[in-house]
Amino acid sequence: MLYHDIHKSRANYENKLLSKGPKALYKYTKSKLTSKVSKPVVKNKDGELCANDFSTAEAFADHFESVYLNELCDNFPEILSPRVSESLDTIEFPEDIVYEELCRLDSVSSPGPDNLSPHVLRSCARTLSKPLSHIFHLSLTTSRLPPLWKKVHVIFKKGEKTEAANYRPISLTSVCVKIMERIPNCEIFAKFSTRK
Repeated sequence: MLYHDIHKSRANYENKLLSKGPKALYKYTKSKLTSKVSKPVVKNKDGELCANDFSTAEAFADHFESVYLNELCDNFPEILSPRVSESLDTIEFPEDIVYEELCRLDSVSSPGPDNLSPHVLRSCARTLSKPLSHIFHLSLTTSRLPPLWKKVHVIFKKGEKTEAANYRPISLTSVCVKIMERIPNCEIFAKFSTRK
């Protein structure tokens, strides 16, 4: 019930903004699109602050590598020959499927590095489904992604922000990329899970 009241209150506030003119609406929209995630500055293994993005990435890689277990590869079972008789010839991104995926987004989730919040994507699902469908198809056929979709935000846990150990080895990626990955994943699962 509380969530419904908050949602209703926000909708009323947004409707009142329309009567105040475009400047107030643009300011509110910009505040919703602005990411609150900042780029971390961490120390490298020598204890010095990283000077650029590359050295920051290296510091995270060094730390995350040090905490992962290196399992022995001696006892893997023998891999049987695959019994797949079908294949997925093409991967499509139909506009209606992109629309459904946009409507399934959790409005309160964090935006990725492209600053497109799930709330905005979900609210504009009907308008955005066609261009996103086209971008997904173009990306797959050309094997290229928009540069912002390749970026990630590493998630801070707690403690001193300059210590790489205080960040999670997971990252926030673009919501659009997650949708682009989910569509073929669902198609593959649906096609091959029904096989006997």
